[in-house]
Amino acid sequence: MLTFHYVFLRGMRTLGLGLAQADEQNYLHAWNVVGHVLGVREDLMPASYDEAARAFERMQAFGRGQTTATDVRPGLGQALMQAMAHSIRIPLFRGLPVPLTQWLVGARSARDIGLGGVAPLATRALFAGGRALLLTIDRLVRCVRPQFSLSRLFVRVVGYHLLSRFLLDQTRPLGLPEQVLNPMRRAVATWHDEPRASAWLNRLEDRWTTTGPWVTRAAEAASNNNRHPQGG
Repeated sequence: MLTFHYVFLRGMRTLGLGLAQADEQNYLHAWNVVGHVLGVREDLMPASYDEAARAFERMQAFGRGQTTATDVRPGLGQALMQAMAHSIRIPLFRGLPVPLTQWLVGARSARDIGLGGVAPLATRALFAGGRALLLTIDRLVRCVRPQFSLSRLFVRVVGYHLLSRFLLDQTRPLGLPEQVLNPMRRAVATWHDEPRASAWLNRLEDRWTTTGPWVTRAAEAASNNNRHPQGG
């Protein structure tokens, strides 16, 4: 639960896209309702962001204190980075998932999952320069346009490609069942223009993702096949 609510909210803050305090509180409460339905004890569910942060730190400290014969985390972490890199078509950007993850989760957690190594100089320079440029432009333009955000555009574009290539692409070795894929396809298909963004930013997003609703050709074809099976 902490991963789904606290880690998400912390990541949004790190990206400069943090929610209003009331929205953060509502988001935590919604997940606590889910926890209640699942049977999680009420005294284990944080009532605020700060409580969630302390609970997460305690769990991490406990986990780091455990000794196991085989630590599977580095292998899983590195496999995830490789899968993300494989989904990026531009070779220059394929190394970016590593420094991005290191920034979002912190140096110690990155080492826990086998990402403590130093990325190539060109990758580090590209990431650091791009991050500084995006955050600086956002801060300056928000003085005039409070809703402006190049960081949000970046997150939306990356999220679209990760969903469409990493989760919805059924050419991967591990395929998801249709019971899981169909709701995801419907959810992705409802996403389109960002209402808080200017028209030119939405046009730029369309150029980097897809025009109109966010449904990939593969997902659309699969959906059509499900509605009209051959011989049906």
